[in-house]
Amino acid sequence: MRHEHRLAAVTTFDERGYEVYGRRFLETFAAHWPSEVRLYVYAEGFRPVLPRGELRDLLACCPGLVRFKRDYVGIRPRDFRWDAVRFAHKVFALTHAARTTQVEKLFWLDADTLSFADVPVDFLRSCLPDNCFTSCLVREGMHSETGFVGYNLEHVASRDFIEAFEGLYTSGRLFALPEWHDSYVFDVVRRSFERQGRIRTHNLSGAFTDTSHPFVNSELGRFMDHLKGPRKEEGRSRESDLILPRNEAYWQLVDGSGQ
Repeated sequence: MRHEHRLAAVTTFDERGYEVYGRRFLETFAAHWPSEVRLYVYAEGFRPVLPRGELRDLLACCPGLVRFKRDYVGIRPRDFRWDAVRFAHKVFALTHAARTTQVEKLFWLDADTLSFADVPVDFLRSCLPDNCFTSCLVREGMHSETGFVGYNLEHVASRDFIEAFEGLYTSGRLFALPEWHDSYVFDVVRRSFERQGRIRTHNLSGAFTDTSHPFVNSELGRFMDHLKGPRKEEGRSRESDLILPRNEAYWQLVDGSGQ
């Protein structure tokens, strides 16, 4: 069966996140992403007005997340690497979208991403070749950067991968892992499926796997900026994040602070 929207994107945020970065995400997505890409927004505890896309109530859609937050909210992480509850929101939003959207390819986008140039459909398709199940920003010696991840929902292993990913949370087995955030858990599942020969991964980092911020150095940086960490408040990534100078007008920074 063919569908009008063969590509979709998904993200999530709460009300505070909306005010800090989510509103900007929605506005720039609406301005620069092709109409062929359906956007699914999972909001927690409030109803933002979307310039485009479908709004979904995160907690109503994901009872597994509600139980996870209830059972483990008392855990006090040392830092983000063990902040299981914080990063569980995106895992449950992603897995719900994967099960309930009739699309070919689904792209996860962190809501602290902004789009500054028109994103071609052909570029998005190149981000996830048909012979791969997933695409991500691989980093050498550490977990992948998962601000942008592609999933081929027509792949034979798609259902099992989604079940395995979410299952580490619903079962509590992720707490046996060395780190508990979504990027680490994603890599655990991805590498397990790769070892079994069940999936292939497209590495979006290209030649920049040895950088801490491959997103802005990769081809994604032609169209988008990922404002991870303190960059959310700063308003953009920093000149020091760029390994090589970029030619796009957005990256012609006034100074090294990213202002």
